Amino acid sequence: MARTLGPLASAAEYDEMLADLVASGVISDEKMAYFDVRPSSKESTVELRICDSCPIVNDGVLIAGLFRAMVRAAEQDIEAGVRFQPRPIPIYRASMWQAARGGLSGKLLDSSPHAKPKDAATVIRAMVDRLRPQLEEAGDWDEIVELLETVLTRGNSADRQRTALADHGDLNDVMRSVIDETRSPAAGPEPESPPIPGYRVRAGDEAILRTGEPKPAYRPILNWLREQNADFIRGRFEARDKWVREHGLTFSGGSDDAFDIDLVPRVIQGHDWEELSQGLTQRARALELFIRDMYGEQRAVKDGILPDEFVQDIAGWRAEASRIPAGSVRAGIQGFDLVRNEFGGWRILEDNLRCPSGMAYGTSAREMLNEIMPDMPRLEGLIDPRNAFKQLRETLLSGLGLDGTAVLLTNGPENSAWFEHKTLADGAGLLLVQANDLNRSGDRIVHGETGRNIDAIYLRLDDPLIDASKKDGQSIGADILDIAAAGKVRIINPPGNGVGDDKAVYAFVPELIRYYLNESPLLEQVPTYRTQDPDERRIVLERVGQLVTKPVDGFGGAGVLVGPSASAAELAERRSAIPEHPDAWVAQEVVSLSSHPTFDDAKLAPRHLDLRVFVFLTGTEPGDARLADVALTRVAPPGSLVVNSSRGGGGKDTWIIAQNAGGRLQGNGKVH
Repeated sequence: MARTLGPLASAAEYDEMLADLVASGVISDEKMAYFDVRPSSKESTVELRICDSCPIVNDGVLIAGLFRAMVRAAEQDIEAGVRFQPRPIPIYRASMWQAARGGLSGKLLDSSPHAKPKDAATVIRAMVDRLRPQLEEAGDWDEIVELLETVLTRGNSADRQRTALADHGDLNDVMRSVIDETRSPAAGPEPESPPIPGYRVRAGDEAILRTGEPKPAYRPILNWLREQNADFIRGRFEARDKWVREHGLTFSGGSDDAFDIDLVPRVIQGHDWEELSQGLTQRARALELFIRDMYGEQRAVKDGILPDEFVQDIAGWRAEASRIPAGSVRAGIQGFDLVRNEFGGWRILEDNLRCPSGMAYGTSAREMLNEIMPDMPRLEGLIDPRNAFKQLRETLLSGLGLDGTAVLLTNGPENSAWFEHKTLADGAGLLLVQANDLNRSGDRIVHGETGRNIDAIYLRLDDPLIDASKKDGQSIGADILDIAAAGKVRIINPPGNGVGDDKAVYAFVPELIRYYLNESPLLEQVPTYRTQDPDERRIVLERVGQLVTKPVDGFGGAGVLVGPSASAAELAERRSAIPEHPDAWVAQEVVSLSSHPTFDDAKLAPRHLDLRVFVFLTGTEPGDARLADVALTRVAPPGSLVVNSSRGGGGKDTWIIAQNAGGRLQGNGKVH
């Protein structure tokens, strides 16, 4: 038995309770009374129970020293006649739960009369300060302070084990790390690499340990960067800016909107990529089935998975989408935004089923880094993001033959993703066309310049397809829909996919996976409140300052309000807007984004980031979906949680490591 004893008046009362427990059969003998603190059966003292042994000897010494000081403080209170004021048992249990959940990485409840959560380091340092008289009396003060600061820097064993699992995905590696610590000197293993000077480590940093040392996968990269001087780093950024200008790498039609790519790549290990592949292909198949269902029988509504009124008000509905032939793939190119928590776990933040962008930025980030940083060490098993071009073409022309004609339909340079349109068309061998480049000839859509019949159209328009017109006024968009309805041309990501990535639909996706696939979701998502529901709306209005609120049909971070960092005026405005149009909003719990070392001038500083990845879909069976070999890491500006490029963010080259490659240094580590 564990947990608190509760108040007991005497040792005799304690002995009587133990006898009752043994007699009840709950425990077989007194040694099984595993209370958090209990009288010793052998010595004239009390014993502290810890949940597990400490593999590093000095961590155990720290706990023993603090416990001795606590016992001495209690003894002195008894001698001084200070009356004991017990905490309510629920508060005690809440404190234990919070400590077990967050450890040294999260928050603990403080010792104030009305306990409040605070950073673990703050709470523990305050406790040690209160125990200073007892620690000094025992001659332990200096040693305990030194050991405490070491633990707060290094983290506890649970922190390190979670880090090892997140980095390698193998419990054998976790066990090896514990064994190595157990065999190490009393102070723990010697660092394998010096810390990054001046780097402010955050919980959940993907590249840096709490001690400031680079994690194993990043040691070759960060140690190489450490060897370069500030002038070299600044020179590489000048080379980057020149490369960006020469290649037109922008995130909008304007030449001034350069997409800033950091010089420190992000590493995604093979086990992580496999986890994402399994979870996202599952999700993509369910979303594809959902879109088909919404423009078909609407079984999910009839069976009560979605409420009737919800579907009627869905923002992404397009009437013309009902003309797409039954069985056609609708969301052939799907994008997903993901974040990691402080323990390395992945969560899906958003689904993008209309025009998910970012592939070209992912391939260009690698091209740029290879050109301006050729001597930076590369890791074994590094996947070439340019594979995605071939995968894209195979997806567009699946079942039609790779010698068919596929086009990317854009509205031209004014489109914010014009750079991407050009890059994808060139890389995948697509014709880059605008409305004026297309003609209708009988039952086919024809490329005007070459006269070729078009087999597949990858839709990348800002405006509805049905409104696309040629300069002579011909409604080519309506013609395309007519030909598609007859099955003579395939539209990839046709009109109407917005029903699937509506942010209110997001809340139902786990149930949609269970409904359509009869499977449990493999990846978590962020808890979401639908303000269309009166009960959930009440919760949101009460907690708007603690939540992230978003428009259901928003793009590019527009309209997103992060409650904890919003002004009083912004919160008041959002509280007014939600009741006026409750079907237009959703709210989500604030997610702690992981961070990554990013250059600020010539020094490294942590920045929050997310990950945009892509699933290519040719059907609804498990083998019909695959995770594309490209990803885009998006980086938030300093002090921000919003990573969208339109809000001042940038990007990183994303190094996807093949499964079982291990992420070791590749050859001599250089690009040739």
